[in-house]
Parts: sequence; structure tokens; C-alpha cells
Amino acid sequence: MEIKLPRIDSSIEKADFTDMGSREQFVFVYLMYDDNPISFWKGSLSQFFTTKCDYKWLTLKRDSALNKIDSDHKAGLVSLKMQIVKNE
Repeated sequence: MEIKLPRIDSSIEKADFTDMGSREQFVFVYLMYDDNPISFWKGSLSQFFTTKCDYKWLTLKRDSALNKIDSDHKAGLVSLKMQIVKNE
């Protein structure tokens, strides 16, 4: 299966963030096919607390619950630029 995605223009999204103290927090990035996630990336939120916002290449893993992709090496790569800053 080959999925071609359009390039998404950059945008700035704002959201409220609640500090959970010392608990680790995660970011999930999903590659969707129709309305179903077929692969994903899970990372630490702390990776995006930075003053220098560069593109990151994320290696996706297949979603084994759906079995749309037969192995992890076919799950894909996603490049994104994300930065989390604290409002003063």
C-alpha cells in the first residue's frame, strides 16, 4: 500500500498546557488512513521544550491493532517542526 500525502502548510497552534510536576508527558503523532491511525510515533514532551525550533524526523511504528502495514520499516517517516514555550 502506498499513501501519498500533501504537504501541509505551517501554522501556529496554541493550546493550554497543565504542568504535571515530575510525571513524564508524551506526544503522539499519528499517520491516518481515512479515519484510522495506521502508524504512530510516541516521544517525550520534553524534546520540544527548546529555544531553537528545528525540523525533526520521526520514525513511525505500525499500529498492529489494524494491520494495515505488515512491518515497522514500512510505517513511514514524518518531518515536523514543533516548539513548546511557556507563556509568561
